[in-house]
Amino acid sequence: MQTNSPFTKFAWFNLFYNLLVILFGAFVRATGAGAGCGEHWPKCNGEIVPRPQQIETIIEFTHRTTAGLSLLLVFLLWLWAKHIYATGHRVRRAAFWALFFMIVEAFIGAGLVLFRYVADDASVGRAWWMSAHLVNTYILLAVIALTAWFASGAEGVKLKSAGIAARLQLVLLPLLVLLGMSGALAALGDTLFPGTVGLRWDVHFYVTLRNLHPFIAVAVSGFILAVVYRTIFETRNLAANRMAYLLGSLTVLQLVLGAFNIILSAPVWLQLLHLFLADLIWLAAVLMLVAHRQRHTAG
Repeated sequence: MQTNSPFTKFAWFNLFYNLLVILFGAFVRATGAGAGCGEHWPKCNGEIVPRPQQIETIIEFTHRTTAGLSLLLVFLLWLWAKHIYATGHRVRRAAFWALFFMIVEAFIGAGLVLFRYVADDASVGRAWWMSAHLVNTYILLAVIALTAWFASGAEGVKLKSAGIAARLQLVLLPLLVLLGMSGALAALGDTLFPGTVGLRWDVHFYVTLRNLHPFIAVAVSGFILAVVYRTIFETRNLAANRMAYLLGSLTVLQLVLGAFNIILSAPVWLQLLHLFLADLIWLAAVLMLVAHRQRHTAG
């Protein structure tokens, strides 16, 4: 398959579109519009096409529409991969898992609505569901990216790889997931308790998590930079090095944005940019690991 083939372009477009849908979902949360369709799913306020009486309904229904389109696009991606790749091919497998986790994503989104974990809800249950949502979203982005990456001509991946960098990369991925979870809950704390400033620990556990997040972010960022250095030092693989440089640059930029997020009391636009960079950092880390473990890679 050629790098500029129609399928490859469609796979990369799927990744870009899903990043936009994720940002729109964060906008729904930040504006408190998650209950714009009431407790109904898949209908909106009991109607297939609602007659909106408020802006929250427009925002939530638009988000559901764009999310439904993302499901359709990933389904078409899987069908296309199934048609042009042989059974067992890495692109076909990745496309299948993209469809699987997209379906899981839809059910988690439905659960947030049906269990009323939207708008001003500050329950522990919402934290668990949001954490599950974040984990599934990260996996979904990863497998869509791998579909596009392999379709672009990347080699297969070795399950076992020698070297310190390979082991550090495996540790890095779960750390990024934990960082993403803390960031998602911190952002929810900013939405639910916008007037709480300073290192307050006695207001609500969401505020506590929000206060802990910067410390977690600095610690994980230090580890990221160590992994980046070791990867560049250890491998001669051009693709892995490019992803490592990208990962390091995004991490430094994210730290700067995180500081501004605190100083400016987390405006919505900055929350969205912060989330976008977090998703790019995750993708860069995944692709760095995959590139480092390509079968032709030495070491």
